Amino acid sequence: SVVHSVGGWVALSVLLIIGSRTGRFRKDKDKKLFQGSNTPMAALGALILWFGWFGFNGGANLAMDLRIPLILINTFMAASAGLISSSIMGIIVLRKPEPMFMITGPIAGLVGITASCAFVSPANAIIIGAVAGILSGSFLIILEKLKIDDVVNAIPVHLICGIWGTLAIAIFGDMEKMGLDISRSQQFFIQLIGIASIGAFCFISSYVIFYVINYFYPLRVSKINEELGLNIAEHNASTDTHELL
Repeated sequence: SVVHSVGGWVALSVLLIIGSRTGRFRKDKDKKLFQGSNTPMAALGALILWFGWFGFNGGANLAMDLRIPLILINTFMAASAGLISSSIMGIIVLRKPEPMFMITGPIAGLVGITASCAFVSPANAIIIGAVAGILSGSFLIILEKLKIDDVVNAIPVHLICGIWGTLAIAIFGDMEKMGLDISRSQQFFIQLIGIASIGAFCFISSYVIFYVINYFYPLRVSKINEELGLNIAEHNASTDTHELL
């Protein structure tokens, strides 16, 4: 919740204020107008995140004890399940293997398992990761319909799967291992309170802050700079390829 949901709620508020890139959503519904510049590099980034997540989840244990193997196994299984479920969903929806679904799937699984990685079985970790992959894929499509231009898919992956991960620990977590003497339904309600309170605070406060900033100092760049490219407009970092074109 603290890491993923917070970032997702803030991303949503900023996206609503800044709006979409020029020409991102056209009347002819050409969704392929904006392409990633380097799909292999994006996939490599996902793999690096996947590897780093072992340190993220394992290190969060704060001790090298017998829980570490389970944490690492659950982390890997959830990411793998997210990759598979999201990839299958991409094939079903778009009739072809879609790299975007393959890249976001494992990250969604990793986000989904983060809260419960020490308190669920590997079988449940697979379920959590698979559901996270489906949720992220679904919201990739929903954001397209809502015309919300989430360039890095922060909302499907971090917000939606962050919420799912917060609920999953109450659904699948071992209550005894967590040291809780309340019922699963009570813990689920506590998780809902956490989601609502974190969501309300982060979304409202960030929306107000960025709305005020945007009023005095517009956050969206000009259309000319957008078409020129911010690497050139803001950093004067032209490349030989750009000069050739």
